[in-house]
Amino acid sequence: MAPAFRKELPGAECFFQPDDLADYEDDAWDIRISLPEQPLDEAFYFTIDDPVLAEISVGRLLEDFALNVSRRNALDVEDYPDLPFLQEELAQYWMNGEKGLLELSFHVNNDPSPAPLDLHTPASHVMGVCRYLDDSHDYRLLDLVMVATIPDSDPTQAAQAKQETGSLQLLLSLDCLEDDDWDRFELQPTVQAWLRQHTQGSPALAEALSALEDRGDLAKGMGEDGAPTLDLSEQGQRRAAECWSEAERLDQTYAPYASVSVHPPALGVPGGFDIRTQLMEVDGLDLFRAIALGAMHGDESLTDAFELEQSLKSEVLFRLIRHTLAYRTGFTGDTLSHLRKI
Repeated sequence: MAPAFRKELPGAECFFQPDDLADYEDDAWDIRISLPEQPLDEAFYFTIDDPVLAEISVGRLLEDFALNVSRRNALDVEDYPDLPFLQEELAQYWMNGEKGLLELSFHVNNDPSPAPLDLHTPASHVMGVCRYLDDSHDYRLLDLVMVATIPDSDPTQAAQAKQETGSLQLLLSLDCLEDDDWDRFELQPTVQAWLRQHTQGSPALAEALSALEDRGDLAKGMGEDGAPTLDLSEQGQRRAAECWSEAERLDQTYAPYASVSVHPPALGVPGGFDIRTQLMEVDGLDLFRAIALGAMHGDESLTDAFELEQSLKSEVLFRLIRHTLAYRTGFTGDTLSHLRKI
């Protein structure tokens, strides 16, 4: 049976439960945590000085030591300055897993069993050894791979959210259409079928058109040739303009927090944490709507009316929103306050 993960460290060999593992039982050892696509030379390391701690559960080791950011002073930042950031990132995943925003599972690298690890398992039962090929270093370690997935949403709530997201995406896409493009849009097969009330299978674009019509944002008409036509109503135009203004305000308010450092607090740090969604949540905003507006404000492909059918069918915007919500940060109020004062 093939292991779920078989990662290798450049210049070294990693072994799961080798015969000489007992030779290391009196030594300090490492917890190494990587994400599925992350190479081991970019993984997070936490050194456990007390060899006896290998007998406690993996879950407790993660919560009390490796992913406990209050222990950041124990990290070897002199040789590995990125460790505090990596610890904070993994700790955010761990916290979101406890909140149910993410489903987390852990696998042991090179473990013959592909099954996720039971976190009640004592670390000593699933440890391995890493040996450098130049014989410069060898050590015992708990070599973990953290897998984070977004849990399934409630079907009823998801259906309603998809409809609201689709109608908003359609409204802003139509508002971006130049006059010459309306004819081309109307000639799309799904639009023609909807205009003639012959939709089949309720495709996503037809559902979004119906939702806008029900709200009074679309105006149907009749062309000189007797063919049905479509346009945004005055109400639809006003609502679209309000949405764009709202998106611009959101961008101006929260853009400075798209990439921040926490230790020390700083804004505009390359590769930092995106705390915009958490700040919006603290401010009491409708996160689903705010994320949707922000995405469409910053990605012209989401407002391409001629790609709408595929975009809505693939739930591109809905999936982006769910991903953003699931991976939002959860820093303390004090941390957010320090960042907002900068």
